[in-house]
Amino acid sequence: MKKNCGQIQNMETILVIFIVTVIIAIAIGLFYNLQLKSLDSLKYNYQQNRAYNLLSTLPLSAELQYTELNYDKSSIDALKLLTSSPELKSSMKIEIQQIYPEPPKKVCTISNYPDCSTYIIYNKPPITITSQESISTPVSLYHPLQGKKAFANLIITVYY
Repeated sequence: MKKNCGQIQNMETILVIFIVTVIIAIAIGLFYNLQLKSLDSLKYNYQQNRAYNLLSTLPLSAELQYTELNYDKSSIDALKLLTSSPELKSSMKIEIQQIYPEPPKKVCTISNYPDCSTYIIYNKPPITITSQESISTPVSLYHPLQGKKAFANLIITVYY
């Protein structure tokens, strides 16, 4: 009789330990999933903030800005767009599309400049695109060979 009572107590202890272990495993799994969702949200916010930061600082960068005799003309130099490529480590596309006067709808290269409308500054899409978001701002574009200004849109597309 005492053996049966001791065995029952051992079985109850093992059962309680098993149930507590299962509850802890479920809690760890839920915590892990919440952390993954939080990290995805942080990554999204970081990339979005980076795109807005680039949108405000890229037109003012020295490698794209048109200057004459070391004086800022608050325009983007179209010839500099053909030769510059910023070093970014993000999945995004940065392009400038000329709006007015409207040139032929072509991607700009050195051979077809200035008869083109789209300057692709940076393009690195990920292998798989789940979603994308585009933001833009108007900029002034200067064509130094023609000595003319044009209106354009700076468009940053962020891939997620």
